[in-house]
Amino acid sequence: MADFQLFLRENIFGKDYLKIIENKTFRVRVTKSENFHYKYYLKISKELESFKEFGLLIPERIELEKDNYHIYTVYWNEFPITECEIEEKKYFYILYTIYDIADRVTHSANVIIPYIYLEDIFIDENDKVTLMPSIYVPQKDENIIINEKNNEDGVIAILKKLAMNLYEMAVEKTNNMKKFIEAINKKIECVHDLYSILLKNFDYYKKDNEEIRIPHFIDREKERDIILGVLGEKHIFVYGPQRIGKTRLVDFMEFKFKELNYTVMRVRSIQEIFPGIINIPQSLNIFYFLNYIDTLRKNKKDFKLVIIVDDYQDVDIKIKNFIEDILNKKFDFPFSIILISHLQPKIRFENIEYIELKPFQKEKTRILLKIILSSEFLKKYPEIVEIVHNLSEGYPGNIYQIIKDFYDLKIIKSENDHYIFYPEKIKDKKIIDLYYEKISKIPSDVKEDLKYIATLGFKFKVSDIKILEKYFRNNFDTSILYALEKNILLKENAEYRFFNVFYQDLFHNLLSSTEKKDIHLYLSKKYESLKEKIFHLKNAGKIKATIALIIKEMKKSLFQWKDLNFIDYGFHEIENLTDEIPYS
Repeated sequence: MADFQLFLRENIFGKDYLKIIENKTFRVRVTKSENFHYKYYLKISKELESFKEFGLLIPERIELEKDNYHIYTVYWNEFPITECEIEEKKYFYILYTIYDIADRVTHSANVIIPYIYLEDIFIDENDKVTLMPSIYVPQKDENIIINEKNNEDGVIAILKKLAMNLYEMAVEKTNNMKKFIEAINKKIECVHDLYSILLKNFDYYKKDNEEIRIPHFIDREKERDIILGVLGEKHIFVYGPQRIGKTRLVDFMEFKFKELNYTVMRVRSIQEIFPGIINIPQSLNIFYFLNYIDTLRKNKKDFKLVIIVDDYQDVDIKIKNFIEDILNKKFDFPFSIILISHLQPKIRFENIEYIELKPFQKEKTRILLKIILSSEFLKKYPEIVEIVHNLSEGYPGNIYQIIKDFYDLKIIKSENDHYIFYPEKIKDKKIIDLYYEKISKIPSDVKEDLKYIATLGFKFKVSDIKILEKYFRNNFDTSILYALEKNILLKENAEYRFFNVFYQDLFHNLLSSTEKKDIHLYLSKKYESLKEKIFHLKNAGKIKATIALIIKEMKKSLFQWKDLNFIDYGFHEIENLTDEIPYS
């Protein structure tokens, strides 16, 4: 596979790029030679090597090109803590990792940490925290905490300052965080004492020995080339089943779009197309969009635009109509709308490039498993490739989750820093059996809450949960946190969703027919959205009422000659609700 590189972000030490080399993704920091303590790094590198397993990002290789060092570290979808919302759990996860590393580096390696750079503390989707070693020449910056004393007292001072800075960054300053700040606000003699205070008072925040990490493995070389080949000239429709990797591919390419100076907008509603504009007219048309684009272009010579619409199959009818109007218009600047959908396109247009993502072949599954686990593991248990490939059907999202589930269900165990595999525990099982087994181990009160949450559908927002909580006079926060921890639910920006439709169906089917009817009828009255009303009436078993509502709205669309997409949507809903529609 050819190397692939894209710009990630810039910081005070240089520019970070992502580079894929032989299916492995690296963060490559390009920094001027005067910014990098190369001799100092060589001196301490052997001592630091052993701290890799505790979260220290040790360079895999270092190259000097002209006057720039290229420093390679393995990339796992992490992002700087300065780019995330820090709540209580993240606060203590970050401190636990950094204090642990600082204690080990200070006392085991006899290395004095010269500074901590907040943008070099990373966190991934599983709240796994990693730290870039302090091997650069420190500079004055609001995100750098410098060891002014250059001794252990100085290390203690920067660790205390880190706790305070994180506290100031936190979205909510909780009592536990305040208590910790108070606990360390005294004379401390040793870095280990600081670490001990954290462990003594807040040990319940220590994560389990979870070693399975989300891999950064995209592959999709052909699809990436197609996207870049048509970008700005055609629109792009990426489709394929759930867990096939559509969103991850486009997320990855977004870095490249920005590197190519595209303005990138991610939209799920009309409001997101026009951020900051409060009064968007009901009779929104393409001319309003063109006027808005003119304002965006005013201060940019070479304006380029990408609009990304994820889960296009589920977006509101109004935004679908609006997007179709835009798709039919020609623009005098580079512009692409990227639509991501579980469903195949019904009609194909010449100005749209259609990209279908296919499942991984067995060899790609093997490579992905090698990244998640290790080469040694695959040599010891080669049969796992066949097992996981068959269970996952080659869907990348399923492959990772299956390994996580194996770990949770003790089919894979970590013993003495090695994984042990027990294939006899999954003999003749299908993926649905793993879901059932996982659900069977959920505490009964959490299971009860999740079956009610399943009435909200596959995707839902915090506002939807509040509606449900009012009905039950109950708070679902604890159960949602549990489901997020176990990857039954996922959180994407302001939305929650079930990991896949299987989970939503399994929990929804735990409801009695009376519960389904009562809850969905209640919800149907709480939403203004036509799509939501139809969804809940249908699930309440009110088929006649659902069809009557659809026909009423179809007539309205024809009479007013707007929202015409609803006619097609409504027809297919009626078709799915009835045994057959006679040909005319």
